[in-house]
Amino acid sequence: MNNEKPSYEELELKIKKLELENLNLKTSQFEISKDTELAEKQLLKSNSIINSFFLNSTQYMGIIEIFPEKNDLRYIIINKSAGEYLQKRPDEVEGKLGTEIGVPENTLKYWIEQCQKSKDLDSISKFEYHRELDDGIHFLEASISMIQPMIYSFIVSDITEQKQREQELLDYQNFLSASQKVGNIGSYVTDLKTNTWKVSKEMNQVLGIDDSFPNTVESFSSLVHPDSIDAFNKYFEKIFSEFLDFNYEYKIIRPKDIAVRWVHCSGKFEFDSNGNPIYQIGTIQDITTMKEVSIELKNSKEKAEESDRLKSAFLQNLSHEIRTPLNAICGFAGMLNKPNLTDEKRDSFVSIIQTSSNQLLSIVSDVLTISSLETEQEKLNIEKVCINTIFIELLSIFKQQSLNQNISIYSKISLNDK
Repeated sequence: MNNEKPSYEELELKIKKLELENLNLKTSQFEISKDTELAEKQLLKSNSIINSFFLNSTQYMGIIEIFPEKNDLRYIIINKSAGEYLQKRPDEVEGKLGTEIGVPENTLKYWIEQCQKSKDLDSISKFEYHRELDDGIHFLEASISMIQPMIYSFIVSDITEQKQREQELLDYQNFLSASQKVGNIGSYVTDLKTNTWKVSKEMNQVLGIDDSFPNTVESFSSLVHPDSIDAFNKYFEKIFSEFLDFNYEYKIIRPKDIAVRWVHCSGKFEFDSNGNPIYQIGTIQDITTMKEVSIELKNSKEKAEESDRLKSAFLQNLSHEIRTPLNAICGFAGMLNKPNLTDEKRDSFVSIIQTSSNQLLSIVSDVLTISSLETEQEKLNIEKVCINTIFIELLSIFKQQSLNQNISIYSKISLNDK
């Protein structure tokens, strides 16, 4: 065993080593103390933030204890907003039972059921309920989380305005749906990135399709009638190349009943912030009835115009037909005044005048007959006539006019009178 005493230098080295270790220890203790102080400050700051959030939140927040056997609960702590909802100060509620501050029995029962649900599922229970207050019915959304058995935290939001907006939106959607149904109008939105579209229920009715129909642009084009497809493609090629608003009519064939229908589409493009088109929105209306009425009106107009044209031509012909016997009557009546007129000539002229008068009466009768035919009041009377007699009468009528114009008229009767 070595009993030699350490030298002075060795002792001095050990002392310095111990002093260094002591200094390091003090430094570590200081740093630990500093870290602890910082952690405490951060904890206080965190608690301050939590307390500030809890106390000043517009949501109703608090902690409750439930008593399922009594169908009741006790408010351990609540924030200011929860007190305002209960129409009391927080200190008037804290420590009180729900039955003591007038919470309805059915509301208490529902809350206790939701608390037990949160416990059974070991998760946050979310639910909605409503309560009638002095200013009306309030709709509420609550979240409950178990802290320990029978103790739960809660956050409640008043969603009355949200519910009102949802109801207004639902009412508007119902109104829009009813309006579209009455007007045979459907609406759609086409996603230009995916070339797929979403349609309203009324659109399915207009197009004669159901939810199983592929919602692609290509499938929609398959509905267009062959008579309309070329003009349809040409029109929308321009629309899509320039991203224009559109307003167009064409025919489709509905798959449901293979019926040919006229439709009218209108719409426009929606753009992103960079000006790139992202959606096409529009409506399609079944205008078959309106189109049929329009076509019928067009045909009626054309018939009326044709009728007017025929009436004008008829009046011109009638004027000519009336003028012919009148000329014969006037001409031969004047010749009766000639001196040295033989009885044979006179009788011939009188006969021509009588024939022309009868022809004039016949023309007037024909006019009346045509009028009767238009009102479907005239009955046809079919009988045999002698063609030779008709030609002889016509020759007598036109003979005087031909003489006045130095025109000779001859006739050759080759038919048998019978």
